[in-house]
Amino acid sequence: MSVGGAGWPGRLEPAGADSGLEEAAESAAARSAAENAPPAAASTSGARHAVLAGLGAGPREEALVLEGYEVAVAADGRLLPAGPTPPEGGPLGLLNALALRPAGAPGPFDGLGAEHAGLLDRLSARLAQTHKALAGEAPDEATHLAWRQGRAAALHLMEEAAARAFALGDGALGRRILRRLTAAVQAEPWRQVRDFAFERLVARAEASELPEVRAAREALYPSRPPYEKWLADGKIDILMYVDDSGSLIADNIEFYKELGFRHTANADGSHTLRLDRSGEEPPVVITIPPKQGTPALFEKMDDPAVDVIAYAGHAGYGHRVDHALARGVGGSGEGKLVLLMQCWGEGNVESLERAYPDAQVLSTTAMTDDNLDFTLMENLIDGFRKQQSWKQIERRTERDLKRWFGDDPDYRYTDLESHYFFPTTRSTLVKHYDRDGDGVKDGQDHIFHVIYPKRVDASGGYDPVVQPIPRHALDGTALGRSVSELSLAIRYNHLLPPELERRLPWDPERWRPGGFFEPAGGRPARLPVRARRGRRGAGDAVEPLRAYPGRGSLADARL
Repeated sequence: MSVGGAGWPGRLEPAGADSGLEEAAESAAARSAAENAPPAAASTSGARHAVLAGLGAGPREEALVLEGYEVAVAADGRLLPAGPTPPEGGPLGLLNALALRPAGAPGPFDGLGAEHAGLLDRLSARLAQTHKALAGEAPDEATHLAWRQGRAAALHLMEEAAARAFALGDGALGRRILRRLTAAVQAEPWRQVRDFAFERLVARAEASELPEVRAAREALYPSRPPYEKWLADGKIDILMYVDDSGSLIADNIEFYKELGFRHTANADGSHTLRLDRSGEEPPVVITIPPKQGTPALFEKMDDPAVDVIAYAGHAGYGHRVDHALARGVGGSGEGKLVLLMQCWGEGNVESLERAYPDAQVLSTTAMTDDNLDFTLMENLIDGFRKQQSWKQIERRTERDLKRWFGDDPDYRYTDLESHYFFPTTRSTLVKHYDRDGDGVKDGQDHIFHVIYPKRVDASGGYDPVVQPIPRHALDGTALGRSVSELSLAIRYNHLLPPELERRLPWDPERWRPGGFFEPAGGRPARLPVRARRGRRGAGDAVEPLRAYPGRGSLADARL
């Protein structure tokens, strides 16, 4: 993007004549012009903007100042500095000045009216060109991270431009910008930035601020299992770990035999169950590994012969999955379904997303047992063989759970409608995603923050290393983990009798990380938390848990 500030960090070759990037000499001229620009004049358009003249490298021109920001937009869509001091970071600083605003602050284009439709169109085209240019090879790590943040900012501003066009009732312009944005997101080289941008599109569509972008939802919440990959060898292979405690191997074998599987006990202690082909329905092979102390759940994640990795048993207070991940992971999970039939598998979503972003995940939102899980498995196997969508399988599973257990007093406290979350259940999954690691879950986040890596001294981290980091680049993953651990521990209150549980003031659904905060002057550093009191559903809501960045890292925050 052409901007009237300092040159790009490092060296960036223009991506072509239409890339929107200026040569170094032009950038220097633009900087000189900006430094000698006259003060802002009063607006003559009545559009809540000031008009500046004389910014840019070429002839004197008018530029529209975006209200609340020291950034202006030239008639050709270029961003220009509008304040007395250009933003730090040169041209990329202009992007960040618009994008890295506090949550809830007015949008950069909120003051634009219908008369500025052409300006929005040209600006979005420049943003798309900028995103493409910043995908080049950077000369060093600092520049690499700066360009990544610039790409994230460009995508966010295109999203804001599209939303503003639709808010103004200009559907044609909004769709045009949205097409540019979708293409740019699909071309984004960094996985987390791409998924975050798609998440924003899905969220905007659910809020009726943008039309549905099917490619975005399908990328994050695929509507079907990856049957093409699974059936490349003509069968569906399920590797099922059973802990033989929370779920017994013998019970599992008997259940699958009732479904028509043929059982073979192998010499190494493993078991093979095979359901033969029936017409167009492919065969299904289930392998139960030999009983072992701590199952290595993901050792076959990068094995193309395995389609589904399943686990039935105790969750180990949520740590069984994390311990398995700590052994090392392979692959991205592409073409795999991870099926966790354990209590509160929802608590492992974030760690699985970080380790295997391409895997589809299906698990539980509460305590579970074989009765419920066998019902799920029966519907999964039948749905897989019929190549049904997740919604079809989910509806059938919910129907059978209600039919078999709806009137059973043992399940009167079980929400059978939401007992399992599927790869399409965004309402559950998005609560656990923090793709940029800033300590704010994606469902409440609005902009991707590129986190700077921590520097470690030669002694292994005992001596602090001075590392000036802007607030937007602070690592919030430790806070996220702390809140997840706290919420998971509180979930086990459900093991208490209901009359005792109702007396507890804490509700795990009300805890969420809120990122970093700046304390008011003179206030001590603390975590601003209010707890609900009294019966469930009564009292004040809990504020987000946040970390004060002024004293060390987030690892120092105590909850």
